[in-house]
Amino acid sequence: MKILLFESKSRVVKMKCAIAIILSVLFQISFTGPLNAQSDPGLLNITTAFDFYSGKVLEEKLYLHTDKSGYQAGELMWFKIYNIDSRFNKPLALSKVAYVELLDNRNKPLLQAKIAMDSGRGGGSLIIPVSLPSGVYRLRSYSHWMKNFSEEGFFHKYITVVNALRPLPNSGAAAKPVYKAMFFPEGGNLVEGIESKLAFKIADQFGNGPTCKGWIMEDGKDSVKRIATLHFGMGSVMFTPASNKNYTAVFNLPDGNTITAPIPVAYKQGHVMQIIEKENSFDITIKSNLPGASQVFIAIHTRLSLKHASVLNLVNGQGVINIPNNVPGEGISTITIFDAAKQPVCERLYFRFPAASPMIAIKTDHSGYQSRKKINLEIQSALKNTAHLSMSVYRIDSLQKSPETGIQNYIWLQSELKGRIESPTFYFSHQPELVRPAIENLLLTQGWRRYDWNKILSGKMPAFVFEPEYHGIILNTRVVDSRNGKPVGGVQTYAGAPGSYTRFVIGTSNDSGYSKMEIPGLSGTSEIVAQTNSLTGDSLYRVDLISPFSEMYTGDTLPPMSITAIDTSDILEQNIATQVQYIYGKENLNRFDTLSVDTTTFYYRADQQYLLDDFTRFTTMEEVLREYVKWLTVRKKDNNFQLTLYDEERKLILDNNPLVLLDGIPVFDLNKLMQYDPLKVRKLDVVHRRYSIGNYSFDGILNFVTYEGNLNQYPLDHNAVVVDYEGLQLQREFYSPDYELSGTELESIPDFRTQLKWVNDIRLFNQQPVVIPFFSSDIKGHFLVVLQGISDKGECLEAQTTFEVGNK
Repeated sequence: MKILLFESKSRVVKMKCAIAIILSVLFQISFTGPLNAQSDPGLLNITTAFDFYSGKVLEEKLYLHTDKSGYQAGELMWFKIYNIDSRFNKPLALSKVAYVELLDNRNKPLLQAKIAMDSGRGGGSLIIPVSLPSGVYRLRSYSHWMKNFSEEGFFHKYITVVNALRPLPNSGAAAKPVYKAMFFPEGGNLVEGIESKLAFKIADQFGNGPTCKGWIMEDGKDSVKRIATLHFGMGSVMFTPASNKNYTAVFNLPDGNTITAPIPVAYKQGHVMQIIEKENSFDITIKSNLPGASQVFIAIHTRLSLKHASVLNLVNGQGVINIPNNVPGEGISTITIFDAAKQPVCERLYFRFPAASPMIAIKTDHSGYQSRKKINLEIQSALKNTAHLSMSVYRIDSLQKSPETGIQNYIWLQSELKGRIESPTFYFSHQPELVRPAIENLLLTQGWRRYDWNKILSGKMPAFVFEPEYHGIILNTRVVDSRNGKPVGGVQTYAGAPGSYTRFVIGTSNDSGYSKMEIPGLSGTSEIVAQTNSLTGDSLYRVDLISPFSEMYTGDTLPPMSITAIDTSDILEQNIATQVQYIYGKENLNRFDTLSVDTTTFYYRADQQYLLDDFTRFTTMEEVLREYVKWLTVRKKDNNFQLTLYDEERKLILDNNPLVLLDGIPVFDLNKLMQYDPLKVRKLDVVHRRYSIGNYSFDGILNFVTYEGNLNQYPLDHNAVVVDYEGLQLQREFYSPDYELSGTELESIPDFRTQLKWVNDIRLFNQQPVVIPFFSSDIKGHFLVVLQGISDKGECLEAQTTFEVGNK
């Protein structure tokens, strides 16, 4: 038996794909021992192909910490986004944009936002529409790059919305659970005459599993095995299928009904794998009844980081290899068995508990507070590096409870498995040896093959359609012939957002008509004007903007929402609180941090800037250009205006017309510009040198900016397409009153805040404590503090505490 152990090293490089420049992390995999002529060539083929593939694939993982999980219609939802390298679970500063959506049970987007990311972090907010019916909704998030992979890798979270102004769900009308039983042989297959572990899961249409017992029947009559669930409708049993037999399972449900389900048909011949846990290691046992089966290959990787590769020789169709527990990486690893032809025949997941994260704690200066009193929260940590966290403080009641999902169980478990995980905190709230059987069943029943070994072994470069958004939003457009709707390639496409801060991009359509243009710094709501050059044959073409939001969706069903009598009381109180806050504090909901808006133009600074009000005002644009602008020549040829700039620094006359913009929108017809009223123009920026934008070069730039930055009645070309467009979300400022400011009108304004505090970015460094002050409101009750985040080393950090607000 030959064994090769691997360690992964990474270096980030940029590489060109067929459609764009993408960023990949190249992993140079080095052997712990020398590679010699005795190394098995089959094993080397597998590891070399894996090395090539993993070196070309970089996966992002997003986690959203929301301020809570239940909302009143009309209320604000606050959230913090963490971008993490899927391979190392460390913060990743790749994408500069994250997409957030709230979906209904038909996967219809109800809210959408583009969130600016910086150094792997970003934050935002959504206003829950006042018209939204009560129910459970799906919050999801992803990046442009993540759309290259399965939608299962997107962040998902259930959000509950209550609308007291519309009919509430009838608890008696809740959908009746419909249970289904599913079976999952360990490694993937059952083989006749070979004992295997057979995992099973019983769940309703919402993913909830009951506690029940049952039995396995042979040929519909003989009972051969008793079976029972362990946790959340999952269990397993050792099972040996006989030749030419059919098996079914019968389960007794808690409601007294039974369900029957067929067990997967066993193969006549094949391979079976089994993992047996030991104290500090685990055995991988391989059995095969194939004639001549004498050798298999074993590969273990943790999120595409190869940890182990070996050749296992079989004796009488059996072989065992012992693997120390510390060989697989922390979290979920994949174990794949290949036959002698290097074809994958068995695969399963393995979980290694991550090392304990540094302790963090939250302390309040008192256990209880009166209304409108100052609360000092102190965050203490044993952290020896830097971490960024977010914190929420809100009242808990029958509807609003502690979060079911934390950053630790999401990063290490939920994000690596398929479908909904019932009670994910369970797997991290007990001793590992107590939950190990439950995790084993979870891995066997909800694991999924994320990587196609046929593609890996083919040695082909992975195909990526969506580029990472390194600098900002990528506009995806398609050029079509307006006469027949067919795509047109090789056409220059221009797009801009009218405004005081010029946002202008240019691209060329490919053979399918598509063009991708990166437009950094586009924030807030604006218009996008997309067009081709109206002075060429391109005037017959139309430019369509394509939504950047993903149209891939999961197939799982959202759980129902039921209301009890105790819930109704809390709903009424929360609804009153929301309405009072809206009436008396509406202006506080729309405080935006405008300092974070990028105000730089694509050319950064002009060589010359002319504020036209500083000069004598002329009535024609021609006079303005002739009299004001240095190093510019205005002339006519064949009744068409021509503009020529002189590069004074290089003593060079530029040959062609410069790029002419009005509020960031290209002007192709200079005659039409000369007819425009110059009194509507506030300033003119001039770049009197050759300027390149990507692969495109212009003989200078003239950018006219109107007073309002809205084109001010300038007639656009007939083929220009104007669409409303949401850029990067402007950042709201969380409002928290300061009652220590005496003599203010705050004393007479009702304060019905149930969300006392939201902090988007808390920085912890080198065991230094952080104190966060805020004030209680007029609302009494039990309040929860939730702190979540991640360190620069990838340590998942969480802490909670509670306090009371009332008459003390």
